Amino acid sequence: MTKLWGNKKVLEYLGFVIVLAIASATRLWNLGFPQKLVFDETYYVKDALSLSQEGNEKNWPEGANAVFESGDVYSYLADPAFVVHPPFGKWLIASGMWLLGPDHATGWRISTALLGVATVALLMLVAYKLFRSTKLALAAGFLLAIDGMAITMSRTALLDAPLTFFLLLGFLFFLIDNEQSRLRIGYAIQQGRTTLLWFRPWLVLAGVALGAA
Repeated sequence: MTKLWGNKKVLEYLGFVIVLAIASATRLWNLGFPQKLVFDETYYVKDALSLSQEGNEKNWPEGANAVFESGDVYSYLADPAFVVHPPFGKWLIASGMWLLGPDHATGWRISTALLGVATVALLMLVAYKLFRSTKLALAAGFLLAIDGMAITMSRTALLDAPLTFFLLLGFLFFLIDNEQSRLRIGYAIQQGRTTLLWFRPWLVLAGVALGAA
């Protein structure tokens, strides 16, 4: 047992798990409170619901929030709504409602909460790629895990959590592409030849992730 706890790799993985546990607790505990639409959830939750049901966002009648919060979630109107954001983030919110049901706030928010936890993991990976230091990576993850603004954005069904997640994911893919490209160039130099980096799948994935943002 002493040898196990003295193993540096074990301690590093344990630190990673602890930080993710903190991120999960701060973002998932009592997620359904309050059982009402807060901030801009009044737009995105209702848009996500009508988008998933009808294929496009719909207008809602006056006083729709109270009706929606009571569990009557299908009282949208027939005419389409004016929207200013791409639909992908709202599809993600809708996926949580499909999984847990649209009549409870946990269903509205579970997708953004899980993305918030995943963002903490991504930040630790990015920090490790940048600094090659497990301590700095864990510190970065811990600070994000307990950051009040990050927690709030993860616990509400807004577009900020998906935006942050996919931006950071794109940056991670860019770092991996940079790392792989340098290795390939270095190997080509050792072999005394030039190389053209046509095949760069990580850069393509970075573009996909940034596009999703």
